[in-house]
Amino acid sequence: MSSIDRRSFLVASAGTIASAGAAASVSTVAGMSLASAACAAPTGQREGVSNLQIPSYKPIALDHLKGGLEGISANQLEQHAKLYNGYVARTNALIEKTTRMVAEGKHLNDQKAPVPEYAELKRRMGWEFNGMVLHEYYFQNLKKGSGDIPAGSPLAKVAEREFGSVQNWWGELMATAKMPGVGWVICCQDPNSGRLFNQWVSMHEEGHVGGFRVILALDLWEHAFIGDYQPTERGKYLAAFEKNVDWEAAGKRLL
Repeated sequence: MSSIDRRSFLVASAGTIASAGAAASVSTVAGMSLASAACAAPTGQREGVSNLQIPSYKPIALDHLKGGLEGISANQLEQHAKLYNGYVARTNALIEKTTRMVAEGKHLNDQKAPVPEYAELKRRMGWEFNGMVLHEYYFQNLKKGSGDIPAGSPLAKVAEREFGSVQNWWGELMATAKMPGVGWVICCQDPNSGRLFNQWVSMHEEGHVGGFRVILALDLWEHAFIGDYQPTERGKYLAAFEKNVDWEAAGKRLL
C-alpha cells in the first residue's frame, strides 16, 4: 500500500478545536483534496508479519474553525470534530486488522473464500472511510463570514452554465438538503462533461457516483447541528451553513 506524506493534526487526540496547536499542509490526490490521504511510508520490503508496517491516517487540521462560525457554535464544531476523529481511528483499525489477516493468511478459509470476519470488516470499510473523507470535505469547505458566492467566481460560472443561474443551482441543492432522512448532500462534478450534480448520499457510502469529484459537502446527520438547533430545525442549520461556505475552497475543487 503506497502512501503520501500528509497533514498533521491540530486538534488534540480528544478532537477539541480549542486545544488545536500544530500547523499542517494540505495534500492532494489526483487533483482532489482527499481524506487523510496519507500516512507514514513503509520502508523496506514486507517479509512476513514481523516486518509488517501499516500506514495510518491522521486527522486534518481544524484550526480555521476555532471560535465557531456564524450560526454554528464552537461547541457544536468541537463535538463534531470528536465524531470525525472516531472515523479516522476506526478506519485505521480496520486497515490494520484486515492487513494483518492477509499477511497471516487468516482472511481465507480452506476453500480460498473470505472468512466471515474478514468479509464483514471489508464491508464496513466504505462506511468508516467515507465518513472520514466526507467530514474532511465538509470542514474544509467552511469559513467564518464568507458571505455570498462571489459573482464571476469559478464555481459561480460553472453553476450558471449548468443550471442557468447560481440561484437555480443553490436552490436545487437546498431542496435536496430538505428531503426527509439523514445523510449528505454532495455537489459533485462529472470529470468527463464538467457538469455539476447535487447528489443525495445515504449513510456515507451509498449514492456516490463513481469517478465524480466532490465540490461541496453538506453534512445532514443531526449530529452536525443538534448542539445549536432542535432536530426539527434543519432549515436554520442550512441557513447557517450558507453563510459559512468557503467558496474559494469549493472552487478550487473544480476541474
